[in-house]
Amino acid sequence: DNMHVLKEIYTTYPKLSVEEKILMEQRIKKIYNRILSDSLYKLNDKEPSGYLRYFNNSIPFYTPDNEFYLLVNSFSAYKNKEKILDYNRFWNVNKNVQNHGICCSLISNQNVVQTAPIEDVIVGFSSFSDNSIQLANSMDIYSINSDLNVSSILSIRFMLPQDFIDNTRNMHNELVLERRELRDNKKVNYENIQPSYVIIYDTFSGKQFRNSLKAAHELKIPILYLDTKKIAFNESQMLDKCKKDIMTTLDIKLFDKMLVRYENNICSFSSFDKSIIELYFSNDKMNEFIEQLFLNIYILVQEQMLDQIFAKYFFDEAIIILQREQKKYKDSSKLFDKEPLIEKAKYYINLIDYQKNNKSYKLKG
Repeated sequence: DNMHVLKEIYTTYPKLSVEEKILMEQRIKKIYNRILSDSLYKLNDKEPSGYLRYFNNSIPFYTPDNEFYLLVNSFSAYKNKEKILDYNRFWNVNKNVQNHGICCSLISNQNVVQTAPIEDVIVGFSSFSDNSIQLANSMDIYSINSDLNVSSILSIRFMLPQDFIDNTRNMHNELVLERRELRDNKKVNYENIQPSYVIIYDTFSGKQFRNSLKAAHELKIPILYLDTKKIAFNESQMLDKCKKDIMTTLDIKLFDKMLVRYENNICSFSSFDKSIIELYFSNDKMNEFIEQLFLNIYILVQEQMLDQIFAKYFFDEAIIILQREQKKYKDSSKLFDKEPLIEKAKYYINLIDYQKNNKSYKLKG
């Protein structure tokens, strides 16, 4: 298996010198930064979806595709609650710009509202230097950014973009971005990296909306508009398609992806809008689907249309997947209970074993 291969490489690979280790670490860091930066939503040559008026100015706004990643920073999320009079000065001039780290969250269409608290405006970065990401984990790591050396209270874990989304089960994840613009081809004459767009959610209040327009005008960047209801609807459509495909293919890998995607959305919206969960991500409906899937598999075994070995494999893997998803919530305040589904899968495994040992046994009803 993969772990055996990795262990073999680890034990047989020639020992590296200190210099080689440092250079390898730097190369890996650059590759990692590039992967994250390349994954982020970019406006490039896209046409604006429309324009928003701010006094006598027109600010273009864009709506992302159905699949996207955004690296976002919420102004004044946990401190500096005073009113921001000038967003350009706030970002580029005030005393806090001496901090080296910008606390960001990675969100996507699958966890669109899982950010730090939005106390004022929220911005996104579409790219950054190969040396920019300092710290990261799928939770709030309580980073300390006031010194040259950025540190955190909780542990650090670097992940690929989708892995961040798939493992964020508390309030939000955190990636610390170097505040200084480290690229040679600076677009503006500022020391700090500049946001690429101001993000407006469809749920913003009048004050949040006005502040966002003001920030976009003063920072000279466009708006990215996120329609949470439309995004939730698109996600529910994708989940429904996955369910249909799973019923016909019995693909355990697709079952895994479907369940994780469902949990990404339900965890994101659970602290945001309960009506969206009831409408699109009902726990009862998901449990009904999984129970029906398990029953259909068992019926196929009874009718000798499905091999017993494959059915047991599917149930065994489903238990592992359900237990893994449950474990992700260990340190979260959110509720999560998949024990009934785990017990149901074990129940069908026992029935298959009983049938195997008692040839005359047949499912009733």
